[in-house]
Amino acid sequence: MMRLPAPMRSDLDRLRFVFIVTYGRSGSTLLQSLLNSAPGVMLRGENGNALFHVFRAWKVLEDTAFRGRTSFQSDPDRPWFGAADVAPAKFRDAALRAFVSDVLAPPASARVSGFKEIRYGKDSMNDTEFSGYMEFLLEQFPMARIVFRKL
Repeated sequence: MMRLPAPMRSDLDRLRFVFIVTYGRSGSTLLQSLLNSAPGVMLRGENGNALFHVFRAWKVLEDTAFRGRTSFQSDPDRPWFGAADVAPAKFRDAALRAFVSDVLAPPASARVSGFKEIRYGKDSMNDTEFSGYMEFLLEQFPMARIVFRKL
């Protein structure tokens, strides 16, 4: 069986990204439709804020790796045994590649990809998580643009 190569980080680098950050009943689907009418643009609809969960998992793994490096967890009977071997950046990069290829799934003709999402309220994340997530989007998606629609 032939093994296909994993998408490269360059897939993230070759595209521009737009993330529409809003709330329900704000006209975001109309905005998504208008942007998608431009040649080379493929913005997907809501995805249950899946990328936010990737961000949270990466942050948890950073904390796990830190605990493993700083708390003498090398013995198999220690609660954080193996934590020093966790590779948060590798996890993050693989998850981002998978998100782009399998969730956004931009066609080869796309120059711009992204999505709109409405799940940013207090029941989804606190202000600190929101700020961290926005920074994450801008750091991990080169040339990204975030379109805010606020009250």
